[in-house]
Amino acid sequence: MIRWLSRRGGPGAGSGGGLRPSRNVLTARRDGVAVLLDLDREVYLTLDETGAVIWEELERGSSRADICRRLAAEFDAAEEILEQDADTFLRELHSRGLVECP
Repeated sequence: MIRWLSRRGGPGAGSGGGLRPSRNVLTARRDGVAVLLDLDREVYLTLDETGAVIWEELERGSSRADICRRLAAEFDAAEEILEQDADTFLRELHSRGLVECP
């Protein structure tokens, strides 16, 4: 599971200081999907509807809990599955340098 950090850099519970999109990433949206352009690596990535929702929430500064609540409201899946999938996706974004801790 991702360890969410507070703005002071210490461990947090995801109450507001989690991951944020990196400054080197541009986003375009159309028809429920998002396309990310990683300016450092000159690579495009396409996010499906679920990934686009998570990305939008990251742009808003949402906590992990807020992201999971929105996923539960929009998608028909068990909460535990949504949380696991969100954590896996967030780890992948972080490993690619697309998100960072504030």
